[in-house]
Amino acid sequence: MINYEATPDEIKDLAVNQLTPEDLQELAYYLWCCHAEDESLMIWREQRLLPLVRATAEQLPEENR
Repeated sequence: MINYEATPDEIKDLAVNQLTPEDLQELAYYLWCCHAEDESLMIWREQRLLPLVRATAEQLPEENR
């Protein structure tokens, strides 16, 4: 489960490789919507989170892709 009250540094410390594909997508979208001004977090999202989202997208039902 994702703690949306977490600071950007706490978010970067998440064990994202243990999140479900749905949670990965949700976290990526949340960060883009709510933290787009945080350049460091957006770099982390691009380099660490989005590759996992792409890699696990095949595990999602078609309507969630």
